[in-house]
Amino acid sequence: MVTALPAATGDYIADAVLGQIDFAHNGINNTNAASLNSPSQMAVDLNSSPEHLYVVDGSNNRILGWNNASSFTNGQNADIEIGQPDFETTRCNSGTALGDVAGLGADSLCLPGGVAVDSAGDLYVADTSNNRVLEYNQPFAQAIAFGFAANAIFG
Repeated sequence: MVTALPAATGDYIADAVLGQIDFAHNGINNTNAASLNSPSQMAVDLNSSPEHLYVVDGSNNRILGWNNASSFTNGQNADIEIGQPDFETTRCNSGTALGDVAGLGADSLCLPGGVAVDSAGDLYVADTSNNRVLEYNQPFAQAIAFGFAANAIFG
């Protein structure tokens, strides 16, 4: 479950929740564009307008992205998904691109551990179980919802 807190001093009550339908439920991982399973790190692209939000969905072996970090609502579907061929697949290394080896390739992730965004809007993903870092050029500018392939692999 990921909750949103505004930056206002003294405001300690979340305003919205991602990964569940509301604050009062914590259902099982019913994998779709709104579910999360072991979310961890997040990154906000402060140089985009609107500001994009990326969340590591570790046990689903993917990164979910919301186009507008300031306007999402409880249980809102993610706009993009990185690391899986669709919003329902969760297996480690489920790549489908030509040249993948047993699902491992530039289009797959296995237990991602962190995300960061640079000033150009490029996304970096620590693909922990594959011992590498992947770079994706401006994911929201690519006009696709899933099927992303990294443009650079480090490690």
